[in-house]
Amino acid sequence: MKTDWLKLKRLYTEGTEITLQELADKHKVKAQTLRLRAARENWTEARKLFTHKVETLRVEKKSEIMASESAQFDSDSLKLARAGYSLLEEDIKARKPAKDIAAALANFQKVGKLAFGENPELDKPVTINVKYDNE
Repeated sequence: MKTDWLKLKRLYTEGTEITLQELADKHKVKAQTLRLRAARENWTEARKLFTHKVETLRVEKKSEIMASESAQFDSDSLKLARAGYSLLEEDIKARKPAKDIAAALANFQKVGKLAFGENPELDKPVTINVKYDNE
């Protein structure tokens, strides 16, 4: 029976939990012959490279997913902040208490800044004064 060395190399380099001894036992190959072949062809180094490549691709894929989710969240937050501004505009027209409007506006501004990647906590406090025409 002819040994499929390419298959054995692939099984070892792409498998993280199989040892050369287990591979030899499973495929009825002399362990010493398999170890010599693996050493000559640098199977251990190939395994390390494969594992590193898989890990790199996993991290890149996860980064892409997280970046996409983060961008969508920022977009949604910005839409909500804009909707909040519209509600505040209605409150101002309805002459609701200015203090409540100012606090809400400051919060919506923080959400909007976060959506654009700014950290509102690093900014100076925002003071908003609303004055009605009849006052």
